[in-house]
Amino acid sequence: MPPDNTIDQSFVKEYETEVKVAYQREGSLLGNTIRTKKNVKGSSARFQKYGQITAVQKTRNGDLNFQNPDHSYVDVNLEDWYAPIQVDDLDELATNNDERQLAASAGAMALGREQDQMIIDAAATTANVVGDYSSGVTLALISQGTEMLDNFKVPSKDRFGILRPHAFNELRNLSKVSSRDYTGDLMPWLKGEESFYWNFVTWIKHSGLPLADTDNGDSFLYHKSAIGFASGKDVSTRIDWDTRAQAHNIVSTMKGNAVVIEGNGVVKLKFDDDTPLAA
Repeated sequence: MPPDNTIDQSFVKEYETEVKVAYQREGSLLGNTIRTKKNVKGSSARFQKYGQITAVQKTRNGDLNFQNPDHSYVDVNLEDWYAPIQVDDLDELATNNDERQLAASAGAMALGREQDQMIIDAAATTANVVGDYSSGVTLALISQGTEMLDNFKVPSKDRFGILRPHAFNELRNLSKVSSRDYTGDLMPWLKGEESFYWNFVTWIKHSGLPLADTDNGDSFLYHKSAIGFASGKDVSTRIDWDTRAQAHNIVSTMKGNAVVIEGNGVVKLKFDDDTPLAA
């Protein structure tokens, strides 16, 4: 039979709290770099798009010429994701904080990686491409990417670049990037992560970005409002006793998905992923 109900309920509350804390600390690295929509009801979500208008003048006592900006939207279907762990001895887990924290972190990190993957998969649908895998990271290629956003009138504030580890190290090796004279301060939630601010972009190292093949990889440059993540259910945890297995089934879950809202706000960067790093 399962352990004493008091221990059981106490553990459930403590464990779910630790999962949420671990998810915020160790889960999605990209969740704060995009537009979010929480508490979605139903199986899909809608992100509204609002077109641009231009500033106008008027004569004294004259009437204003009112504009009607374009209104459109994008929909995204939400997906259910699970991080299941089975524990044979709940009493041991409930009285051993290290073990409980390890289990909580494992579930939270699994869901966090999946959220990041949904964001990356959405970014990969962009038609805006810089590079052709013929070279590694150069100032010229990076400048092409940022200029593409400039030409699309994408604001400089809240731009993010996510780079494969090799591309990240290549960018950091460039003299105009590595010098403190050219870099700025990070956002608080990125403290302690492999990231830096340069040329109006917060650059983040991410190991989950796709390889086109064994030698070539994709990285991305985007504005925060260009990609959205809709959440129907934040990370939560359920613990049930399994009589047959004589174990507790611990399942952390989330419901959500990502979508590109503004196509002009996302650029794919194609780099050779095995160019030698400069000494």
